[in-house]
Amino acid sequence: MMRLQEWDFRSSTPVLGPLISAFRRFWYSMAAKWADLYLINQQSEINAKLAQTMAELQATLNSQQMASLEMLDLSQRASNKRIEELQARLSEMASLEMLDITQRASNNRIEELQATLNNKISDMNSEYEQRFALLEMIVPDLDRWMTQLGRDVSQLKNELKIVDGSERSANSQIDDLKVSVFHQYQQREPTAIPAESISAHENTVSAVSGGIFVDKVFNTEGHLDYFSFESRFRGTTDEIKERQRRYLDLLSEAGPVLDIGCGRGEFLELLRERFIEASGIDTNADMVEACRRNGLNVSQADAISYLSGLVDNSLGSIFMAQLVEHLKPRQIVRIIELAQRKLRSGGVLMIETLNPLCLIAIANQFNLDPTHDRPVHPELLRFICESNGFTEVTVQFLTPVPDEYRLRRLPDLDHNGFPAKDLIALANDNIDRLNDLLYGNQEYAVIARKRASAEGTFEAVSGKALE
Repeated sequence: MMRLQEWDFRSSTPVLGPLISAFRRFWYSMAAKWADLYLINQQSEINAKLAQTMAELQATLNSQQMASLEMLDLSQRASNKRIEELQARLSEMASLEMLDITQRASNNRIEELQATLNNKISDMNSEYEQRFALLEMIVPDLDRWMTQLGRDVSQLKNELKIVDGSERSANSQIDDLKVSVFHQYQQREPTAIPAESISAHENTVSAVSGGIFVDKVFNTEGHLDYFSFESRFRGTTDEIKERQRRYLDLLSEAGPVLDIGCGRGEFLELLRERFIEASGIDTNADMVEACRRNGLNVSQADAISYLSGLVDNSLGSIFMAQLVEHLKPRQIVRIIELAQRKLRSGGVLMIETLNPLCLIAIANQFNLDPTHDRPVHPELLRFICESNGFTEVTVQFLTPVPDEYRLRRLPDLDHNGFPAKDLIALANDNIDRLNDLLYGNQEYAVIARKRASAEGTFEAVSGKALE
């Protein structure tokens, strides 16, 4: 706030001078207040107008600034858009240039490949022309050779037919002669048999040294041809192969396989068809000779001696079909003991034999063969295998008796309006029990696997069921 300059009023007049000075100071003070108020009001008006003017100027400046900023933003966006367009254009031009370069390179490569291909085609055409010329020279000779070969093959077929017919006729005559001699021997008057013959007969039947089959079961005056005997009573080779085919899935990766007591070699033929390495042994010379004529790897040997001579852990599988019923218990134990040693880790032992739990198998098959020693109970074979270190020993019952030979069950019918289901159910249950006793599975197979272990110890390996 503006203030007026104060004056120091003084008077030299005696007596009235101080009064005059005081009056004058009072009056000056009152006048100064009125002057200050006037000045203040004027200044306030000026300040208000000045503030209004400043506000208007500020608003104008702000408006102009906002407009300038908007214009600048619009200009910036337009510039950015233009820059993006230019960059896109430049990228497109660069891509087109690279595409053009790639196209030119591809065209050059195609031209090179085309030229190389044309050269190779030209070379092949020349080579083929030479070969065709050579074939044209050879074809007449080939035709002449093929014609002559056809004549030779036809002649050979005719000769083979003659030989085969003669062989079949001779074999038939031999078989008839053997049967005739056998019947004559059985019908002859009984005579005293020397003690030496009886001793020789017993030694033959017992299969000394672990022998497998007994090919002569009578004394020296009348021998039994076991090859012909098995051919007549056991079944044809095709029938046996069909029965034994169920074991092949267990041996897909289990070679080499040893067939002990291989007989006529049916199982070895199946293994050969599957390209599985296999060999067989048999003590019967006729069986061995028949297998060898069929191109099978078979040796004449007994099981215990042959297994003893093999290297330990050298076999993948051992197969014995219809064998253990010919052996003594000690021989069975010894063979299984040797099998465990000769099989490699994870190897499979398969033993098929007649089922003593089926009475019809014992009556019709076991008792028919004079070389059989005794039937072997499946649990006995299981025990022997487990006692010798085999694991996962399974018993699979095979070859059920056909239904037409089994007892027939009672029909489920009502009698005089009253249900007879309880009586029929009881009767059928008894029939089922009798069927199982008399007409159960005729054979069984014991399949054992040697435990697999890198250190030679045993560990469990799951068995596989037969269908």
